[in-house]
Amino acid sequence: TREEIHPSWVVRCVYYLVAFLHTKHRTKHRTTFRACALILICLAFLLSSVAGDIFGNVQMRRSLTTIWAKLGIKDEFAIHPVCSRCHRIFPPDTSTTTFCPDCEEELYGPPILRDDEDRDLLEEIVDALIDDEAEPRQTPPKEQPNLVAPIQLLSAGLRGFFKRPGMVAAVNAWKDIEDDPNGDLRRMQDADVWKTMKAPDGTSFFSGPGSEEEIRLGVSFGFDWFHRGSSVFGPSHSSGVMSFCVQNLITSLR
Repeated sequence: TREEIHPSWVVRCVYYLVAFLHTKHRTKHRTTFRACALILICLAFLLSSVAGDIFGNVQMRRSLTTIWAKLGIKDEFAIHPVCSRCHRIFPPDTSTTTFCPDCEEELYGPPILRDDEDRDLLEEIVDALIDDEAEPRQTPPKEQPNLVAPIQLLSAGLRGFFKRPGMVAAVNAWKDIEDDPNGDLRRMQDADVWKTMKAPDGTSFFSGPGSEEEIRLGVSFGFDWFHRGSSVFGPSHSSGVMSFCVQNLITSLR
């Protein structure tokens, strides 16, 4: 409930703002974890100074991870260990003692501990201010995979896709749009591939018998490449994104 997030509506608005900034602009404008923490710290100080006892008995949280937990935001993908030599993908629950059976490469290494000398003054200040919010570690840090890949299966993505209101109507809306009289290719449905794709019985997949009673999706597969040096996680994370796109949707919804 909203009260469980925070009793003050002002603080809830700040939480929503920070979560939005990171999820929407984390890549283009580099709204990092520490940047979000700095926003939370500064606003908490300003609000407490100007608005008085706005927090009541509940303190305003100061780390993005805690905000996500409060708002129920979580990743919709699983982190898979990947062999750093042959790039074979392993299940998320793979044991930390596992070696790749194909090339005998060790999948896990010691936890990555960042050298304090690599941190600037601002990072040290922000980390010090949010340290008291983190729960004390009860166990030593776990070994981390040398290479990982976040993966969400298409089947899992479609379950969440159709939970959104109006998606069934949205994927069928293309049927009500007439083709361009001049034969211009304005959308995927104007192309020959869409018109000639066959169903298992040899009829048209998208407009043949049964297409009005079933949801038939045209899904394209894309691959985007990213520069490894653009992130401190580059050496340990895959540097490309493979994604699916439901082409039934109009361009503005893809």
